Amino acid sequence: MQPQQPGYSSSRVYLELLADLPWQKVSEERELDLRAAKERLDSDHFGLVKVKQRIIEYLAVRKVDLTISLTSLISLDRQL
Repeated sequence: MQPQQPGYSSSRVYLELLADLPWQKVSEERELDLRAAKERLDSDHFGLVKVKQRIIEYLAVRKVDLTISLTSLISLDRQL
């Protein structure tokens, strides 16, 4: 892409942003409290029932997935 082309600067800024992201950093998973999440969504967002339901479903799957991952790690550690 030539510097004279339209969109060059925005593409460059976007690529620089992607390159500067901390790809190697990982945050700790916190315990997901589905009840607190539902209460927070209900108090902060009026309506949007299907959207809030989908968010809670997503969090529930993450919670189960995290539990399964931790259980797998513990059983793997015991085998060693």
